[in-house]
Amino acid sequence: DPSDKVAQTLSPIGLAAALIVFFVSWLVTADLPVAVGYLAAIAAVAVPAASLLSTNVPLLRATRHLRELGGMLSGYNAVDTFSQTDCVVLDSEDVFPSGSIDLVSLKALGGAQVDNVILYAAALTISAGGCLADVFDRMIEGRRKLLPPAHDILYTDGAGITGTVSGRQVQIGNRTLLENAGVFELPDPEFERKLLRSGNHPLYLAVDGELAGLFILKYTTPDDELVERIGDLVDAGVGIYIKTNDPNITEKLIANLFYIPAESVAILPADAVEAYNAVTVPSENGSSLLADQNSAAAFAASITACKKLRKKMLLGIVVQTICTVLALLAALFFAFTGGAGWLQPHWLLAYLLGSAVLVLLLPAFIRVK
Repeated sequence: DPSDKVAQTLSPIGLAAALIVFFVSWLVTADLPVAVGYLAAIAAVAVPAASLLSTNVPLLRATRHLRELGGMLSGYNAVDTFSQTDCVVLDSEDVFPSGSIDLVSLKALGGAQVDNVILYAAALTISAGGCLADVFDRMIEGRRKLLPPAHDILYTDGAGITGTVSGRQVQIGNRTLLENAGVFELPDPEFERKLLRSGNHPLYLAVDGELAGLFILKYTTPDDELVERIGDLVDAGVGIYIKTNDPNITEKLIANLFYIPAESVAILPADAVEAYNAVTVPSENGSSLLADQNSAAAFAASITACKKLRKKMLLGIVVQTICTVLALLAALFFAFTGGAGWLQPHWLLAYLLGSAVLVLLLPAFIRVK
């Protein structure tokens, strides 16, 4: 880590200066004990004794906090790697876990039977996966064996899901998806605006080009912890991509629910999902620099910690370097001007303790983003 590199640079310089003062003092005064005293004093102040504390103490504090959330950092390598993070991808199922999306009401349309509306919607959404699957899985009480098979599933960006269920073409999504499929017998747009103003969102179902059902959903955040951690992540300068096939999950919805700027979040395009899935395949041989217990809050907190830790560590190293350089220059000045009294053990100990306190406390009390 950087503290090792600083120590590897300063220590040889300090040792060289101490040896020079030793030989000069010995030649000029012919007093070996005094020369050895100068050697020991200068060598002592030239060692950045608290440099390891500047990296390991902040890391210890952070890991203790992350452990309570279910997160883990393996060490400085994790901080160095993930402090460079510009954006992250969160699955909609992590942002809206089970119970975060509620069915407010259901209406069968166009003469469709309510049971068929539920079966078609559940078959398509559960086969497609995502946070909508949980909504319909709860509706059928987990009895997935009752569902007809669904295949040829396709997600259209910002519109919804299309697929074939029991040989019939089924779409579930928003107005745009159904209009593009030639379904125009939709409720008045003002009806949707009223729903949105009340905090609810419509989801339409069409079967073979005919409007069959309307689901009204309500989206909520699972807990304040996730809201806080997502906010901290954005404040640290990290953008968020949401991987979803739910057309109601938009940048505006995420921004409103998590109190973050809309420009800091984006929906992962459908054509990028395949590439994302390819690079996120679980591996038994990979190194785990950062880990969490399947918790979006812990993951967000871990990335944020890496961003902040690197800045705090660098600040501690800078403070230690400045203290070491100033102490070395002061020791050389006292050695060459006869101020040996300032190089007594109690003054050296006071300097070492004082610099350690500065290295530990200054980064801890300075707020970084």
